[in-house]
Amino acid sequence: MKRSTFLITGATGNTGSPLIRQLLNRGKVQHRILAGVRHPMEAREILPAPDVEIVRFDFAEPASFAILEEADRLFLLRPPALADVSRYFAPLIDAAAHSGIEQVVFLSVQGADRQSWIPHHKIEELILKSGLPYTFLRPSYFMQNFTTTLRKDIREQDRIFLPAGKAPFNLVDTRDIARLAAEALLHPADYRNIAIDVTGPENLTFAEMAEILSEELERPIRYESPNPLYFMWRTWKERAALPRAFIMTLLHYLPRWEEAPHKNNKIWRKMNLSPTSFRQFVREHRERWLP
Repeated sequence: MKRSTFLITGATGNTGSPLIRQLLNRGKVQHRILAGVRHPMEAREILPAPDVEIVRFDFAEPASFAILEEADRLFLLRPPALADVSRYFAPLIDAAAHSGIEQVVFLSVQGADRQSWIPHHKIEELILKSGLPYTFLRPSYFMQNFTTTLRKDIREQDRIFLPAGKAPFNLVDTRDIARLAAEALLHPADYRNIAIDVTGPENLTFAEMAEILSEELERPIRYESPNPLYFMWRTWKERAALPRAFIMTLLHYLPRWEEAPHKNNKIWRKMNLSPTSFRQFVREHRERWLP
């Protein structure tokens, strides 16, 4: 079997890091893994494995795209701060097409095919137009949002503060996404040119999530649903770029007027896996929200 080279963007993030662990642990064939990061020296403390090659990759510097010449398959994600698809992703996808990448596994979002205003939709379009073989992973709401963007409010103010009303959300653990991404990279023929909704086992409102957090953290966590304009202003005031604040607002507000998200259990049955529940996730990360 041919020894393949994988380039993993976002290699130190919530999906990239567990994906690299999955690739290192799976199969008898040893593949070459390139961890693409902006700051290689800092990444060495996070990715110490000798079997991983840490390489410089910066979405804002097209010169760094030359590393694509050494790769066969690409795991691509969109850093939240990069909303200008034409500026950052069009050159990248063009470079991937010219370098002969055999498979792009793109971490998109659920509903990207229906929501033309989000950057992921535009990136999917660029990949389709390029002719690159692809797998679009369209996950639901990340459980890891609770240990990153929502963590401060939960830890310091005992609250979830989002304009989601009573809308149900489906939550998925990024470690489960990494399992599927590894499958797509290791067995591209089985996942070529398809889009997969990657979901967790349950739909919950944020009020229900707050109840689970309260029970597991043994202190009351309340849910507040602010006016969307106030939420966007507050998010922007806390030093988020305005486009990101706008997208965060829409992602939490628009589901109030949509049907409940569907759950894709077929993919987990195919892989003989059980996705992580939100309560299990909270138990495993309980210390992250301790005062």
